[in-house]
Amino acid sequence: MRFMSISLIVVCLFLGCGADKIETPSQVEILTLLDSPVFQFARGELAEFLQKTGELAVVDTIDTKVKRWRFVLQTNELLPPYSFQIQYIKGNREYGLLLEGHDPTCVLHAVYTLLERIGYVFEICGPVAPQHLKMERLVNWSLQIRPFVLQRGVRQHLNFPMDISGYSLDEAKSYVHNLARLRFNAITFHSYPNQWIPGPQAGKDDLAGRFFYGYQYDIPETALFQNNIRNRQVFCIPEIEPFYNDEEKRSQMAVEWLNELMSECKRAGMTIRFSFEPRDMGTDTRQTLTTCETIMSIYPQIETLELLTEETGPWGLEVSEQSVRNVLITHFGEAVLKQRPVYDLLKPGQRGLDNLIGQLGHNIAAAQAFK
Repeated sequence: MRFMSISLIVVCLFLGCGADKIETPSQVEILTLLDSPVFQFARGELAEFLQKTGELAVVDTIDTKVKRWRFVLQTNELLPPYSFQIQYIKGNREYGLLLEGHDPTCVLHAVYTLLERIGYVFEICGPVAPQHLKMERLVNWSLQIRPFVLQRGVRQHLNFPMDISGYSLDEAKSYVHNLARLRFNAITFHSYPNQWIPGPQAGKDDLAGRFFYGYQYDIPETALFQNNIRNRQVFCIPEIEPFYNDEEKRSQMAVEWLNELMSECKRAGMTIRFSFEPRDMGTDTRQTLTTCETIMSIYPQIETLELLTEETGPWGLEVSEQSVRNVLITHFGEAVLKQRPVYDLLKPGQRGLDNLIGQLGHNIAAAQAFK
């Protein structure tokens, strides 16, 4: 992300480095001018990190005779979307900074930018605190940031033993916090059939909780594993392990785990997408639409629902050109055969192309019907 022009960097460095060595206040007042979950999260993050080194104290009751830092958090819809700014305001007995963003998420990103200014480093594994806060670097310091990349985030295919699929809920929330501290503002969760989605899906049953493609990873009874993995019998989300063999309870707890994690994503200022694979190449979209309705009812935090073709297959078998033509006509009509990109696809011996096109046609029809 490019944060500012070179000329602004020079000005900020000059003002920060050229400030006189001053004895900055040890008390902090934080004002939030909007009551929202993201604002409360931003205030909590600012207060926690300002007090982490023991040099500052955030106070609710202010002695007006005592010098203090005063941080004001507010939205400013006149700023461009995704943008934020920080302005230094000197008062008689206060060192004030106004942190403004186009929306609450942008204000949160202003908080992390300010914290980096005084010495914090934010990494995906967690924050790195300085020995001492460089509060003097805030004196006479102002900037405005308009990101070049507006939607910044990751896709989490919640399925693999090495991803957050095996985290406790608190650990998964910490992962989300670390993403927010990197100023990510979006996240996508992907579910394969019946992992995080209950209800009938193509070729599957009615329960969620089919972790890791439905494979069960038993913990070997050896010291190497028993001493280093907190699960005792089956590798999975630790809170779910005691109920692993109760399939209905496991399904319920899987949905609850992801639901709570999504709520934490929203609190940390992220937009949420969710994707799944209908794995259907037919023209009857009723089951897919039922799955869409189920997803949106149990995960109301979702803002965008994505329908994907099946990942990696099944694309193994070669199919005839006529088979591909038939699927194209079924989903898109004969006129589609005259379009150049489609015409170029019509070659004999392509592997699984009829299945891929069939799934694509099915997903397009379902998406249009679900709007």
